[in-house]
Amino acid sequence: MNKEELRARINELLADHEYDRIDETLFLNMELLKGDNDLAAVHFLLKIYKEEKASGKETVLDKTGSVEALLERYTILKFYLHRIEFGLMDANLSDFYAFTVNNRVTPQEMLIVMKYCVAPEHLDKVQQTIKKM
Repeated sequence: MNKEELRARINELLADHEYDRIDETLFLNMELLKGDNDLAAVHFLLKIYKEEKASGKETVLDKTGSVEALLERYTILKFYLHRIEFGLMDANLSDFYAFTVNNRVTPQEMLIVMKYCVAPEHLDKVQQTIKKM
């Protein structure tokens, strides 16, 4: 299997709502993950799915449905968190707030993405800024 075939297989599993098989499929193709940042990100984002599933909430995979949509969502959320981290959105969080509401971002998703995308020394600042919303 090559990267394109693996991505297509992940999209099939997403379309069929066979989310629990995605992790296994990625694990069996670990060598491909090492050379593909998108597939590696999908592997990381499965942590969000598992946390949301365990809490009984609608999962990030239910909300996206494709590798492309999942990565786009992650990229946008990461972008907003970095803007908050670097003090570029302190006064106006309306776009960030609209994104989180419109995309039904769960606390689990927010916390996991923050943990991996925000520098530890800025984490408290970002959390405090978001609490002001």
